Amino acid sequence: MPSSDRESISTDFASLALYNAGLRATQNGDVKYRKSRAELCGCDSEQDFAAKLYGIRLAFRRLMDDPQTMQRLVQYGRIIMADLLRHDKRDPSEFYTAYDRMIAFITNENNMDTIRSELKSRKVESTNLWDTLFDLIILDAFEDLQRPPSAIAALVKNSFISKSMKESTLNNLIWSIIKVKRQRLQVKDGFISHFYDISQILTSSLAMGLFGGSDREFTELCIYLKEQIFGFILEIFNPNKVHFTKVEDLAVDIKKLLFDRMELLQIKLLNELLPA
Repeated sequence: MPSSDRESISTDFASLALYNAGLRATQNGDVKYRKSRAELCGCDSEQDFAAKLYGIRLAFRRLMDDPQTMQRLVQYGRIIMADLLRHDKRDPSEFYTAYDRMIAFITNENNMDTIRSELKSRKVESTNLWDTLFDLIILDAFEDLQRPPSAIAALVKNSFISKSMKESTLNNLIWSIIKVKRQRLQVKDGFISHFYDISQILTSSLAMGLFGGSDREFTELCIYLKEQIFGFILEIFNPNKVHFTKVEDLAVDIKKLLFDRMELLQIKLLNELLPA
């Protein structure tokens, strides 16, 4: 049980029923995950991470069972990413099409078996928002951006190439990389394929922004986006920020933290002047 850091000292873990249920499940070998995020999530150990993950999965599942919550989340995602593209002087129409196709696909019950099969092939242990949206899609995407192919890194950081030339070349490189990945897909028009459609649109802007290849204002927006995402992740694994007592309590806390962060992002994007 955690005992080494300041958070642990101020938290009575014995009173956290959901956390302790997670500990028992972990000790029984029932909490599996494809990739450890213990350090990134601010956890004391693998056991601490797994125990918290147990409750977080249940809480996210409860949120997914609420149509209004999911509709609000989908709408926020659509607005925020489209506004980010606008700040990069890009028309979001193509993004809207890809995003709406993805949402239509994942909300169609007839596709659920296909989605589960695709996720299972990627060692995703649970089809909930943590494992699919945050762990598989968002965190893996940021990891890819942190260690891009050498050709992309060299291109973005080359100060002798114009921004428009960088963007054009970067789009071609990303298209080539995703094309290779598509060829490996067993399901050609499934969940991962729809995700690649969105990635192909967003990746160049995010790469340019996070690597400093864009103007200062857009770079700051991309960094702010990343900070909000990682701040949220740290909060939901922090027993001083959320209640690991009951699934209901944790779900309420996660929902509030999630939408608070998304509102901050939306306000930031609205308050920043769009480029002419």
